[in-house]
Amino acid sequence: VEDKSMHPNELITAVLEAPIDLLWNGGIGAFVKASFESHEAAGDRANDAIRIDATALRCKVIGEGGNLGLTQNARIEYARGGGRINTDFIDNSGGVDCSDHEVNIKILLDKVVKDGDLSEKQRNQLLVDMTEEVAALVLRNNYQQTAALTLSEQLAPELLEEHVGYIRALEKGGHLERATWQLPDDEEIAARRAAGQGFTRPELAVLLAYSKIVLFDELLASEVCDDAYLADELITYFPAPMQARFADRMPYPRLRPEIVATFIANSIVNRMGITFAYRLQEHTGATMPDIARAYTVSRKVFALPELWKAVEDLDNRIDASHQVRILRDIRYLANRATLWFLRNRKQPLDISAAIEAFKPGVDEIKNILPDLLDPFDRSGLEEQAQRHIENGVPEQAAWRFAGLPLLPSALDITDVAARLERPAEPVGRLYFALGAELDLNWLRDQITALPTDDHWARLARAALRDDLFRLQRMLTRDAVLLAEDDLSPAGQPGFWLEANRTAVDRYLQRLTDYKSGGSADLALLSVALDEVRKLLRITETASD
Repeated sequence: VEDKSMHPNELITAVLEAPIDLLWNGGIGAFVKASFESHEAAGDRANDAIRIDATALRCKVIGEGGNLGLTQNARIEYARGGGRINTDFIDNSGGVDCSDHEVNIKILLDKVVKDGDLSEKQRNQLLVDMTEEVAALVLRNNYQQTAALTLSEQLAPELLEEHVGYIRALEKGGHLERATWQLPDDEEIAARRAAGQGFTRPELAVLLAYSKIVLFDELLASEVCDDAYLADELITYFPAPMQARFADRMPYPRLRPEIVATFIANSIVNRMGITFAYRLQEHTGATMPDIARAYTVSRKVFALPELWKAVEDLDNRIDASHQVRILRDIRYLANRATLWFLRNRKQPLDISAAIEAFKPGVDEIKNILPDLLDPFDRSGLEEQAQRHIENGVPEQAAWRFAGLPLLPSALDITDVAARLERPAEPVGRLYFALGAELDLNWLRDQITALPTDDHWARLARAALRDDLFRLQRMLTRDAVLLAEDDLSPAGQPGFWLEANRTAVDRYLQRLTDYKSGGSADLALLSVALDEVRKLLRITETASD
């Protein structure tokens, strides 16, 4: 400003309108409204004289240390204009999380003091000693939550229909009133659909909060919070000194259900997105507790926390947009794995038994994955690894990330190997070799490329993809049975191809016809998969 002196109201307005990086609101009052709102909508008459419209903001980022500094409509308008903003309850969630930890830590320690295993002086000193670690735990939770919003924001245009479906489900369940949070009505949604736009970050923040609330309530009302494996996981909620000294007291009944439900809900929503549990429930009809168990197994079997940590270690070392792309691949792996356990294992899952059954095989396949692949997939793996390296990812991590889209197949391979009591490595070679020989890779890529413009298209694509992988697993099983004890170390399916030459040749000819027919739409791919089913029926007879 050029003025030598200014009235306080003018000064505050100038600050609000300044062309700066970050505007941090730590005060009490509503200082920004949407351009189409009246001052009355802000509900803060004391600040009518200084309040500005969201369109007048020139800052790049807004952080809300105080509550209700902007109306929700103002946040949405600012975000749609390119501004970066969450909501006040997201930016302030660290305080809530800190209180949550404090209460639960004190409840547990007070029980230890009451039992005579800790003096009050020792308890007070322990609280002081753990201050920094509690802060780190709180910050980590909030890091994950805002990372979830970033990924959701990037995916918002393609997930518009899914987000709309979730809003309607929340409304139907009596959890949410759309108008209360200024979420778009059907007319506005239609306009965004036409413009290729999705929900803004402040709108997604509302959905994220509700997804955690609803998931928490459903888990707390179920028996999943009493699962022995999850009770053991409970210790990670507490600081290391308490884990070392009082681990045997942490399943304390007064604490366990709420902490377990909170831990699972946070992990699922922060890592897998707002609509993950809702989507899987729609696809499979599974209960929320069953989804939580399957996710927990997938998380452990594929060592997902290590993958997330590897991405987080790249903060400020590579472009954030590339980190988000890697996080999408991890989310794809976790989604496919969770769905696999829901579809292919009896529910409710025994978490510990499922981890014990699948983790060794998956680890083996993961470590030798590049050597198992056919030339086509190997070439794709090398290209993807090179892209990661070019974006600054260290070579070892680049190869690890490059293989993520192919890793869900490790579950099918491990399952076949275990059922037929064969080593995982040759079964894996056979699995990928069959995929190449039968051109299942082409089918896989065409299914992945199908448009998902609406709810039903997404469900149809998911059903085709699941069916394809199921068929590849069954074909691999038949090939292993046909080989009996003569599984070639190279895993080549020549013996199986020759035993089924007539049927295979017919199938490949039909596939060639489908490829020459132009674009592979849903109808064509459905018919192509039926040819795979016919081939399976013939090979099942041969293996019998």
